[in-house]
Amino acid sequence: MSISTERIGLFGGTFAPPHLGHVHAAQTMSDMMNFDRLLIMPTAIPSHKVKTSIDTPEDRLEMCRAAFSGISGVEVSDYEITKGGVSYTYDTLEYLAHPRREIYLLCGTDMFMTLSKWKNSDRIFRLANIVCVPRYSDGEDEIRHKAKEYEAVFSANITVNIIFLLLKTYN
Repeated sequence: MSISTERIGLFGGTFAPPHLGHVHAAQTMSDMMNFDRLLIMPTAIPSHKVKTSIDTPEDRLEMCRAAFSGISGVEVSDYEITKGGVSYTYDTLEYLAHPRREIYLLCGTDMFMTLSKWKNSDRIFRLANIVCVPRYSDGEDEIRHKAKEYEAVFSANITVNIIFLLLKTYN
């Protein structure tokens, strides 16, 4: 009897507020990547952004629950908010890690381009497959160059191609 591997997508962020772009990205990635589940993970305190909104982490959690409720296979997780403090991606990935689990970290282009500068980025690349979710206006050549850099330096598993193909189909 073989034991299957669970495929989890992780889409984290401040979500202040979650918007249609977030919802579209989650729906698209859920459909394309064939995840067993896609976790939406609002941060408690983001490590890389200055707080500019007046909402609380609990407010953002409830907004995420409302925004993503219509997508099959999506779960909004309160893990980082319940844990409290500054949210670091490597901590969350270590929490989710399991020998029979593949984790796919979804990143917008802005986050993808700076991933190597994140706290304990080597652990992030070791624990997750990275999926770049570009906006239409983002530069394909720049993203592909960065993906090759991550693959060479960190032996990272990066997915970019299928998303560009989808974006070109919609435009």
